[in-house]
Amino acid sequence: MLVLRVLRSSVRFPTPCEVLPNSLVLGLSEPQRQGSEQHRFQQRTIRSVEAGTLELHYETGRSAQGRVRPAELDAVVPKGMIFAYDVIAEVLWLRYVELKQRQRIRADLALRGVSISAGSVTNLSHLALGCLEQLHERAAGDLAESYRQHAFILHLDGTHEGGQWCHFVIREGMTGDVLLAQKIRSEHTEDIAGMLGRVKKLFGPPDVAVSDMSSSICKAVAKVLPETPHRLCHFHFLKAVGKTILGPDHDALGHSVRHVRSELLELRRDCVARLRQGDKLQEQVIALIDRVNVYVGELSGEGFPFDLPNLCYVQRCGEVFEKLELLLGQKRSDLLGGKDVHSHLLRLSQHLRTYGHSDGGGTTARLQRRNDLFVSLRDILHPTVGDTHAPLNWGRLGDPACVPDIDGKLAKIRGTARRKARCKTLTASDRKMWKTLHRQLENHADKLVPLLEVRGSLYVLPRTNNLSETGFRDVKRKQRRTTGNGNLKRQLDLMPAQVFYVQNLASPHYRRLVFANRPLQECFAETDWDKVREAAQTMTTPHRLGAVNHALVNRHDFFDTVTAALAPNSSAGAGNRQ
Repeated sequence: MLVLRVLRSSVRFPTPCEVLPNSLVLGLSEPQRQGSEQHRFQQRTIRSVEAGTLELHYETGRSAQGRVRPAELDAVVPKGMIFAYDVIAEVLWLRYVELKQRQRIRADLALRGVSISAGSVTNLSHLALGCLEQLHERAAGDLAESYRQHAFILHLDGTHEGGQWCHFVIREGMTGDVLLAQKIRSEHTEDIAGMLGRVKKLFGPPDVAVSDMSSSICKAVAKVLPETPHRLCHFHFLKAVGKTILGPDHDALGHSVRHVRSELLELRRDCVARLRQGDKLQEQVIALIDRVNVYVGELSGEGFPFDLPNLCYVQRCGEVFEKLELLLGQKRSDLLGGKDVHSHLLRLSQHLRTYGHSDGGGTTARLQRRNDLFVSLRDILHPTVGDTHAPLNWGRLGDPACVPDIDGKLAKIRGTARRKARCKTLTASDRKMWKTLHRQLENHADKLVPLLEVRGSLYVLPRTNNLSETGFRDVKRKQRRTTGNGNLKRQLDLMPAQVFYVQNLASPHYRRLVFANRPLQECFAETDWDKVREAAQTMTTPHRLGAVNHALVNRHDFFDTVTAALAPNSSAGAGNRQ
């Protein structure tokens, strides 16, 4: 009720329940009038959710600091705008919390007496995000003190959908609060280092940083936070190791089964054709083919390398082939059906024969052996527990006593890898695989241990960067719901990075520290609106070094401006300026 309270106090209503008139007169206070001259009245229309449309006649004057106007007006509406702070706060809430589209927001505000265009909805939403960002940074000291009551953990990650911009977000690991969000062209070391420097300046150095395997992030953390421990996401580490040791054989197996897939598809069409002609036993042949093709149920859904679909397909081929061999080994008279059924069974057996007999030395057997090694490494970093949700965020829920001896187990595998890499009896391919595994473990072993002592307390860090991933997923889902478009390439390019700060509003603790539990419009009135407008102008397309400066290139005095900048004392520059 900011607008009603401020304006009622200015016109001295006898009762607080009385409705504001459509026209009000606001004068300068006595100190303002004495410190200024050239007093005059101006007229202005403002639109408010609480008070509707108001005609204001307000007194202004000129002082040494510039024009002065009534303090009540500055507390209700930003300078040079017709929309009050409560409209700006309402647009923010409707747009990014209730996920309404612009036309729906226009309709909702029209029912409350505020006429607004779709373009103004976009502009006000950007201004509101600028206010939110400024208030967030203003409260950085209080937030940092709160974070240091436990381990101050930074989670770093970026996301994009193939567009021009990458949304890079730095979060606090225990609360999930977004500390800094920016749009950058790519995950370049210098861009990330700049963001880390900003976080360090606002919140101080963290106790630990957690990220994926990105080399740019690792270099930026080492550059800006050299004394801060850096931990890697176990999921991304396993993914990188699995891709290295399993990728070549898995891809080769995929190429080899491509012909079998097409042959089985053709055979299934022939069986379906015979089934439509009344041969019911063809259903059994179709079921055998489907037993091979429907292998997805055995996969966990985590993707490669945690799932090996090509290996699973080959194993299904071998399983069906073994049963077919037993079936076709019987007497022909014991088999039901005509020659079409028998012919189709023979064709199926012929197609699967390649994968029916494993000699232990082929691609399939080698991939299986390497996958057993990968599974043993995965069991160390991703142990199976009764609560399937606990391993994702050990540090937020866990007890240090429950964490397995990851360091010791990794050291054991690292020693095995070192010996195997030097073993002359192994093939060159196997030695290369063991050498690669040893190098990965040697380089990153110290970044995989989850235990960390902070200010005398032992913490168990989250084993994954899942906090960042779920935050990105939440924003993308909301963008799809708001825009109705599944392809977010263009939407994410246009979306301001400050949208991620809206996620912090769900935390009562954050609202208490940043807003002191006051309404958003009251806090918006306290921001520096020159900086808010400046931030809003760069939200869609942030400024970056080296970008085309269209304002300069298109100036009518372009050459004079460039000459004056490069050679301010030259006669050519002076002559042109004259």
